Amino acid sequence: MRAHVPLSDFADAMMHADDAFAAKVRAHETRFGHADGMRAVLAQAAYNCWYHVEYRANLREICRAIGEGKPTSLALCGQVTAVRRAAMDAYLVGLRAWLGHDLPPTPELDSDIVTRVRKWLGEDHPAKRALVELLLCALVDQIVSGSHVSVLADGSQAPGETPCPNSSSYLRADGARYTLSDGEFVSSRKTDAERHFPSEADAEALIAGVLSESQPPCMHRYTRYLDIKIASIGALRWRGGLPADDGSKARWEAFWRDAEEALRGWVDGAAGPTDIASELYALLGEPTEERRAVVQEFLLEPPPGTAFWGWLAGRR
Repeated sequence: MRAHVPLSDFADAMMHADDAFAAKVRAHETRFGHADGMRAVLAQAAYNCWYHVEYRANLREICRAIGEGKPTSLALCGQVTAVRRAAMDAYLVGLRAWLGHDLPPTPELDSDIVTRVRKWLGEDHPAKRALVELLLCALVDQIVSGSHVSVLADGSQAPGETPCPNSSSYLRADGARYTLSDGEFVSSRKTDAERHFPSEADAEALIAGVLSESQPPCMHRYTRYLDIKIASIGALRWRGGLPADDGSKARWEAFWRDAEEALRGWVDGAAGPTDIASELYALLGEPTEERRAVVQEFLLEPPPGTAFWGWLAGRR
């Protein structure tokens, strides 16, 4: 289960840890005064990640917070939402199920993901089994230590909870946890995969692809990279038999193109005609001088610094 961390606590921490953020906040307060809860709103706007899987919900909540003058909720870069965590768990179960290590059913599990994983992997093959176990090592590492299952939240806008499978699902048949830090296990699986390939070059390319870094679990294209790796294992060729792209990248690009244009139009007093513009304007309310400043100087600017990573790591 995940914890809800108050945005006000996060804002206070960043005032001490991130000099750039603190300077921007103090400049803002010199102009507009220090209203109760406003620092949390400024932090919510400043640390928005445009690549997060919850990029739509994040932007809506930021605009709501600016309009109401009080913080709502934010999935920070590095924080995995309940929906994304449930998807990761489904991939984990699908991979283990294909190996024959079925787990007790979980009510919230996405059975469609489990089915797709097993379909993409196809018929049993010794090289596939070794590669699946390598992928499980990487996936479990991401679940256990690479994704912070929490959310910054104030008030009633906090996202709901989704239970996650028991940690026993992270264990290999021998009872040890899947992890890339077990050098002996990883080496043995690489050797097993190479042994059953007709071409050493093909084996090396596929192993490298399966273990390659991709977007972190919090980002919107993370599952697409997982799909590519799993389908490649099934085809026994890196980027072989790729499933059709779901169009998420094009949707993300279109959303942010329209959203950024709408926000800049709102700041400049030139309202946009799109549905996204109408939705954001309704949440932002009348464009007062302070609201314009928050949008222009905090939301539409890159995050002021990376100190939030250290803060987040300390809460694992």
